[in-house]
Amino acid sequence: MQPNSQSDPHSPASVSGWGCAKVILVGEHFVVHGAPALALPLDSVGTRVTLRTADEGKSRLELPEAAKSDKSKEVVDRAFAILGLSDRRHDWNVGVESTVPLGQGLGSSASYGLALLRALAEAIDRPLSCEQLSEHAYEIEKIFHGRPSGVDNTVIAYEIPVIFSANEGIDLLRQVTLPRLILASTGTAGSTQDAVAKVRQHRQENTRRFRALCDEAKAITESCASLLQTKFGSDMGREMGKHLDHSHRLLQEVGVSTIELDCLVDTARNAGAYGAKLTGAGFGGFMLAAIDP
Repeated sequence: MQPNSQSDPHSPASVSGWGCAKVILVGEHFVVHGAPALALPLDSVGTRVTLRTADEGKSRLELPEAAKSDKSKEVVDRAFAILGLSDRRHDWNVGVESTVPLGQGLGSSASYGLALLRALAEAIDRPLSCEQLSEHAYEIEKIFHGRPSGVDNTVIAYEIPVIFSANEGIDLLRQVTLPRLILASTGTAGSTQDAVAKVRQHRQENTRRFRALCDEAKAITESCASLLQTKFGSDMGREMGKHLDHSHRLLQEVGVSTIELDCLVDTARNAGAYGAKLTGAGFGGFMLAAIDP
């Protein structure tokens, strides 16, 4: 979030903001129904939004081809409105560059929203706390997901591992050791809304069993959080792998895995991974595996 110009901070020639990606280690879907989820920042990929002074009345929104949609423009308008800048909407050209795969569970929309908010805050010299960034980004997430869980905007705003619970708030894990993880993509995007609807249907049809699944998911999340704070190296990896395998079985049961995701999980395990699961909404997207460093 460093400006490329040292001119008047209220009328910068160019400033930019960054939003990393995220990965949910365990707890996805069940977090919507009250169980906690454990999410990690994925800072090797992300989104950069750059604001450049526009010619009078000729502002532009420059997006990657794959990201062009009516919602992308709506995000920009919403971000300006949130920060009370609607009357300055045409002061800047907004350029977006991203390495986050769209619709594959790595938080592409939250990454975009956070990057834009950080760029705007830099442009008007109004520092925002992580809490403020997360709250504002959550409002932007509603454009994409209707009723988002709040996980993505939280972990990307704070850029540290987070335990997120709709009922109990957030727990920031500042002193942790992370396992070595590998991600593999099915190559297809999934629909978060469709997956959430599938899980909701499963809950309605299997109320008692679903309650038990939420309890299992909660126990997995708590165990994984404890591992991050107490275990190291291969000891952590082996124990983490068991929890990832267990988590994947829960996600299979509620119907959000696919043949492709199961194939990637099995391939990772057969190649020596400690354990593996889908990550994100499912119906496509990524597999996550814990591996020997």
